[in-house]
Amino acid sequence: MTNHTSVESLSVVTHNSIPVITTELLAQLYGTERQRVTNNFNRNKDRFIEGKHYFLTKGESLENLKNSLRGFHPIAPNVRKLILWTERGAARHAKMLETDQAWEVFEKLEDHYFVKPEVKRLRQPRKPAIDTKRFIGCFAAIETAWGQIHKDLLIIDPVAAREVGDLMDTVLRVGRTYQANSLLKLR
Repeated sequence: MTNHTSVESLSVVTHNSIPVITTELLAQLYGTERQRVTNNFNRNKDRFIEGKHYFLTKGESLENLKNSLRGFHPIAPNVRKLILWTERGAARHAKMLETDQAWEVFEKLEDHYFVKPEVKRLRQPRKPAIDTKRFIGCFAAIETAWGQIHKDLLIIDPVAAREVGDLMDTVLRVGRTYQANSLLKLR
């Protein structure tokens, strides 16, 4: 059986806010027959826990699912119950099939399909938390102001000027490093 579906292009189907995949699609992706996945499940039912490895949908829940998937992942109208596999259930099937394709596809499912939305957001490039151009302008003003404050403080309290000076040297060094890195990124 040839796999023509790309995991990266799949629309994620969720059940109770958990990404799930149908037996039909899982078999297609793993390069096997739907009946083989079903047989593996039936022979190993004691190794699968409903709500953890799969969800069994039927009745009104199944009808709602059929309606929501119409157009991009059709379910036969005569289906009375449907198993939706979670990430853990899909992993068990990859293990039972023991094919390189099943393991390769499962890895892609982990990376692109079953990944939680908050993890996906973390993988996207982040915008800098600081507006770089504004930081550079503010930093220059702080550096100038510190120069004047330090001169005045040396006259009033030389010990305090040294202590605060050490702290400000560190702050200014970190700021200059950030400024230099930011300038390189702006180019």
